[in-house]
Amino acid sequence: PLRHDARVRVITPGRLIHLKGVSLAVRAVAAAHTPDLHLTVAGDGPERERLQRLASELQVDVTFTGWLPQAELFALLAASDVLLFPSLHDECGFVVLEAMAHGVVPVVVANGGPPLLAGDAGLTVRPGGRTALVAALAGHLRMLATQPELRAVLHRRARQVAQTFEWRTRHG
Repeated sequence: PLRHDARVRVITPGRLIHLKGVSLAVRAVAAAHTPDLHLTVAGDGPERERLQRLASELQVDVTFTGWLPQAELFALLAASDVLLFPSLHDECGFVVLEAMAHGVVPVVVANGGPPLLAGDAGLTVRPGGRTALVAALAGHLRMLATQPELRAVLHRRARQVAQTFEWRTRHG
């Protein structure tokens, strides 16, 4: 269910490797300059220590969960407001759809499948250099954090779009 407290819970799930763009997520949360944002990085990988140092240097409110079993990840998605998915290369990115099924608003990079899955239920940024990507992601985060009405509309739309992908919807 949609919460009405001020805190905006942002989740970035995935393997902690360069192509997943998790450093962009950390930088975007810092650049949003919005104290109500909390980032959860769900996943593990070789970049974890570097990302933890970066978050500390940028003073980002972040929790690193490490690898989670699917049920725990889904529970974390259900407790989140925004999926920040800055992957630089994802042909599909099913986690976008999984998050949307929980009403989580996706913010994705226009690359591969994630923007197609998100459709008009999410916000998309065009690929570009790191500075431009971080600025665009931060702008979307700031907008979602400061406009709860927009978040509520996209929350409902995310669930609706995700339902169109359900087997029983497609194959009655």
